[in-house]
Amino acid sequence: MYKILNGKTPTYLKDLIPPQVQVATAYTLRNRTHFRIPPARTQLMNHSYIPATLRQWNALDHSIRSSRTLVTFKLKFKFKPHILTKLYSTSFGPSSKYHTQIRLGLSKLKFHLFTHNIIPDPACENCQTNTKETTMHYMLECPAFAAHREEMFRGLRVLLPPTVINSNTKLLQILIHGMPTAPLNLNKSIFLSVHDFIANSLRFSQQ
Repeated sequence: MYKILNGKTPTYLKDLIPPQVQVATAYTLRNRTHFRIPPARTQLMNHSYIPATLRQWNALDHSIRSSRTLVTFKLKFKFKPHILTKLYSTSFGPSSKYHTQIRLGLSKLKFHLFTHNIIPDPACENCQTNTKETTMHYMLECPAFAAHREEMFRGLRVLLPPTVINSNTKLLQILIHGMPTAPLNLNKSIFLSVHDFIANSLRFSQQ
């Protein structure tokens, strides 16, 4: 995307890129330098190169996007600090592997497989309402894993405040990525509860 936007590719590629947010409004918005994501009527289109890459580009820090040269851009991108890298490497085994796959969106969950065009339908096989088997659904909602989830929650209630436990959005972020401001030992305990849930659910050991 850097090369397209900076005239280092054929011009027809840049013609495919929609305008920035600031072009369509007179207001000074915080995301004014972001590119508008083109509308898509299908998941296939939504995950095609232009929309998917623009979302990734918009998510980059402005200092990276505004790099003066391609070399500088690559260096900034390569050496961008990663929060909790140490935490991610403190555990090994199948559950840790599955946890990493979930974090990357590359697991056997139906929504992940559907996103990468491996299967045609993201619906959870355990539910009768065509609910998508997303990370949120698997970790916090699917009734098929209710008993294993309650076991995980017994450990988490000791580690986390009620404001986190009662917010699925906050809780899921911590279960997948840990808590950047918390001590390593606390994060390891959280991940241990997650790994036990993954192992006991048998979701990823299924053929």
